[in-house]
Amino acid sequence: MDEELQQNEWMRKLKTLNRTVWDNNLTEPSIKGWLDNFKGLNQAVDVERHHSLHLLQQFMFFGAREVRELVRTLYRDLYRYPLLNLIREQNGNTLNSLTIEHAYQRCLACTRFIGVGGPSESGDYIMYLFRTENKISTGSFRHTSDLLIDKGASGKALKEPNVRYYVFVDDFSGTGIQARDRLKQVIGDIHQVDKNIQVAYLPLFATSDALSLLRRALPNVYIRAVMEFDRSYRFFNEDSIYFRSTDAGSVSATTSRSIAEHYGRSIVAQHPLGFYDCQLLIGFAHNVPDNSLPIFWYNERPKDWRAIFPRANKTEPLPNP
Repeated sequence: MDEELQQNEWMRKLKTLNRTVWDNNLTEPSIKGWLDNFKGLNQAVDVERHHSLHLLQQFMFFGAREVRELVRTLYRDLYRYPLLNLIREQNGNTLNSLTIEHAYQRCLACTRFIGVGGPSESGDYIMYLFRTENKISTGSFRHTSDLLIDKGASGKALKEPNVRYYVFVDDFSGTGIQARDRLKQVIGDIHQVDKNIQVAYLPLFATSDALSLLRRALPNVYIRAVMEFDRSYRFFNEDSIYFRSTDAGSVSATTSRSIAEHYGRSIVAQHPLGFYDCQLLIGFAHNVPDNSLPIFWYNERPKDWRAIFPRANKTEPLPNP
């Protein structure tokens, strides 16, 4: 298949993806505008755009419908079901639904759900969906700053001594670094007050590397993700899932990396292939993580770059590795 026919075929597939997967966020002019970023500064123009179309075709986008379903899954599979199993075991493996449900409601009353991140960040949106989709009382939600009281020389105390479960909910953890830095102190303080309190960190999405780092840093915390991405989801990893298909055709992993790295470095010098070299192709309706390739999401001035999935950036320093 010659170059023009191949690109026409991919544009057809992209239109289908846009209609069925990407919530109609893209238009043909926006795709062509994004392709215009690739001006032949690394490879011939047609080679760069050919490879960039292949990259775009692999982009995983989770729209509003999918995110709503995922917050329901998080609550059901990572909070409710494990707690129901524990209640059964503690009651002689009873199958009495009333006994189980009454005990579950007592546990829920002693649980506080906390979003990870600052005010107005994506965590607030996720927590709103988490509460409304799962029909949980607003009284079960707190901010991190509302958990402890500083009693000076006598140390810290819990604001709500009857709370036995703290569940930290996040949308995405790419490296685990930000979650670690935000949670380590507060969780340490909670366990210093009462080591028997149970704490969980439950992101919707996380990489295997992030979960490993967090389990080392937070050893007494229950850590699970609804969707976990192993290293095969790093686009240029040697066992990447993205170059296994025959659909890749004349696309080369080496050439794709060279193009993405060249343009990525021109717009995000420190992290040309995504924050801490995560190399992801993932975006959500509410935002795109900076762990994804910046050629997809970068949209800041004064750089002359048109994002295809724009990111709402935060102005905060990079955390320490």
